[in-house]
Amino acid sequence: LSLLVSEPSRHYDYVVGYRMSKEVKVKVKIPENFEFYLVPENIRFESSVGSFSVEWKVSGNSATVEGLLILKKPRISPEEYEDLKNLFEGFVKVLKNQVLVLKKE
Repeated sequence: LSLLVSEPSRHYDYVVGYRMSKEVKVKVKIPENFEFYLVPENIRFESSVGSFSVEWKVSGNSATVEGLLILKKPRISPEEYEDLKNLFEGFVKVLKNQVLVLKKE
């Protein structure tokens, strides 16, 4: 997604052609002798062009992260391009957050 908005600015509309949504779901399971010590906070972000949310759920020795990115408009004006950049880059950044696990004593 970050590559789609790598240019610092645009002179013409960014045309997707349709409203877009991207859903990501990842489940991580760790060995029984480890525990989740730190997981990222759940986050929601909304702008004029779209929104995203990322939620973490921990249950025992497994964690699930669910992300949803929604693009509200099929065409983004050059004036809104910065909002699109922030939306895509923010979503990618949040999904790259790390989880800290510790070995049980």
